[in-house]
Amino acid sequence: MAAGQREISVSEFFAKNRHLLGFDSPRRALLTAVKEAVDNALDACEEAGILPEIWVRLENPANGRYRVIVQD
Repeated sequence: MAAGQREISVSEFFAKNRHLLGFDSPRRALLTAVKEAVDNALDACEEAGILPEIWVRLENPANGRYRVIVQD
C-alpha cells in the first residue's frame, strides 16, 4: 500500500480536502472565516491580558463576494 502513496504539500492536501476546513460551501466558508478571525482575536487578547474589543463587518458588494473585516 505504501508503494502507491506519494508525498503532497499541506496546501495541496487542503485544496483537495476543503471540507476538513469548513470551506466546502460558500455559507460554511463565510462562517468559518468569521469564526477563525474572532477566535484569533480572542486568543490574542487573552495572551496580552486585555479585555477584548472586536468589530466584525461583512460587506456584500455587487459581485456577490463577501468582504470580511475583523478589527481587534
